[in-house]
Amino acid sequence: MFWSGLALGALTILYGFFIMDFSSGDGVISIPIATVEAASVEPLPLVNVVEIPKPLLTPISDRSVPDSKPAPEIEPTPNPIRILNQVNKNELLWLAADTSWRPYLWPNDYKIFEEMWIIASCESGNENGWIKVNRIGDLDIDDGPSIGVMQINIHYWPMLGEVFNLFDPRDNLQAAWEIWNLHGWSAWACSTELKE
Repeated sequence: MFWSGLALGALTILYGFFIMDFSSGDGVISIPIATVEAASVEPLPLVNVVEIPKPLLTPISDRSVPDSKPAPEIEPTPNPIRILNQVNKNELLWLAADTSWRPYLWPNDYKIFEEMWIIASCESGNENGWIKVNRIGDLDIDDGPSIGVMQINIHYWPMLGEVFNLFDPRDNLQAAWEIWNLHGWSAWACSTELKE
């Protein structure tokens, strides 16, 4: 407030120098001084801020996949004529890199991917380096069935069966990541195959 008053006073004096009244004949220069009142400033009216409601949870299918590592150097070996009902190790890595597994694949010399391969091989069966992606297992137990390359049990995980197409290997791997993120490998019976 002090500085604005000082500036206003300086402007008033300058204004006075330029408007001189020479009408008095006595040689005296009279400088009219104008007083300017500061305009009253009224505060802006408060605006009601409307908050956009946020969803309680981000839908699983809308979550972004962090892109923290470059694409793997291992090229997939799909045969375009072959229907994708089996995957080999390179193809599983390629598919997993397109899901939320991506940032977990490369650290520690592919340790988590190697564990994934062991679990998938045990759960879905490994025939000469090929794992079935459309396998339906656990039909003989009350808590079945389990579907796909990572054998996602839809009795325990019904929401994952609704959100993902568990016969699609990418969707199945994404659903497996959701389970692994909550419980680790212990959610799979084949976790006993992992070396400590």
